[in-house]
Amino acid sequence: MKNLFACFVLILTLSSCQNEEDRINKELAFTYDTIKVESKNEFTKNGRYIAPGKVTIEFPIFKSDTINKFIAQKVFNFFDEKEQSTSFQDIADSFIEGYDDFANKSEKVVEQPWSLMINIRVLRKSPTYLSLKYMHYDYVGGAHGNTLISFLNYNPTTNTSITIDSLIQNDKMQALIQVAELIFRKNEKLSTTESLEEKYFFEKGKFKLAENFHVSDSGLLFMYNPYEIKPYSEGYTELLVPFSALKNIAKPNTILTTQP
Repeated sequence: MKNLFACFVLILTLSSCQNEEDRINKELAFTYDTIKVESKNEFTKNGRYIAPGKVTIEFPIFKSDTINKFIAQKVFNFFDEKEQSTSFQDIADSFIEGYDDFANKSEKVVEQPWSLMINIRVLRKSPTYLSLKYMHYDYVGGAHGNTLISFLNYNPTTNTSITIDSLIQNDKMQALIQVAELIFRKNEKLSTTESLEEKYFFEKGKFKLAENFHVSDSGLLFMYNPYEIKPYSEGYTELLVPFSALKNIAKPNTILTTQP
C-alpha cells in the first residue's frame, strides 16, 4: 500500500511539473513588433532642405506580461531617467520631438539628421533561460553614431534576472577571471606576461571581465562594446569561455551545467 501511495504521489508531482513547464512554454511564445516614427515637419534652413529624423524600434512581444515588462524596463533604464519613458512609442516620439526642436533652433544647417534604431532579438529560450540581444544605435551629431549591444538574461521560472554571480560559485569568481584572461590573451596573440596597459583600456592594465554576457550554445560569452577596452575603430570584442572550462567554476543546476 505504501509503495502504491508513493507511486501516486510521484505521478502527481511529475504531472504538476509538466503542467508548470507547459504553462511557461506558452508564456514564452512571442511575435515581433515594429514601431517607426519620422519627423512630420519637413523644413528648409538657409535655403537648404533639412532631412527628417527617423526612429525604428523592433522588439518581441511575449504572451507573458511579466517578461514584456522586464524587457521594457531594461530599455527604459538606458535612457535618461528624467525622460520617464513608459513605452517604446514614447521613446520614439520623444526622440523625434527633440530632433525637430534642435533642427529648428540650430543656427547652423543640420548636415545629417538624427536617427535612433533599437533592435531586440531572442537568442535562446527555455523554461529556465531566456536570452535576448539588445542593439541600440543612435546618431545625434558628431563624426559617427554610437552602437551598443547588451544581453538580457532572464529566468522565466523564477521571473528574475540572471546575473554572473548567480551562475558562478561564490569562491570561484577569481578562477573564472583567470581562465578568461588566458583565453583573451590567446585570442589577442599575447604572451601570458605581456602588458595590457598600452594596447587596451583596462584600468591600470588589469584584465577585467565584460559586464555584458550571455550563455551561447558553446559556453559563457562575454562581449566588450566599442570604447570599452579598445578604440571605436576596433569594434566589438567577444570572449568565449567554453563549458569545458566551467566544470569546476559554475554553480550546479544552472544554465551553465544543465543545457536547455
